[in-house]
Amino acid sequence: MVKLQSMKTELLKGYEVETCVELPATEWGDADIDRAKYRRFDCPTKPQAVALAKKLLPTDQFGSVVITEFVREPYEPGCPALRKEYVSDPEYVEA
Repeated sequence: MVKLQSMKTELLKGYEVETCVELPATEWGDADIDRAKYRRFDCPTKPQAVALAKKLLPTDQFGSVVITEFVREPYEPGCPALRKEYVSDPEYVEA
């Protein structure tokens, strides 16, 4: 018997929360921004996104977490794949 893995449910609109989880150093000890690693989370409402951003803030490598409103839309009519379109300017949650 084959067990099918359920598909991850994606929000069609909401707020993305982005935090930097790793900021490696160059050989000279400077921050290597090009190699930084980020995690992104989708929240259905702005208050939930702000609460999550505040929770993630102490571990963010830049000291600010970014929140951006988005919608998911089809790439083109009839195409089942969706793309994430940002519909507002980013907001920053900082200490």
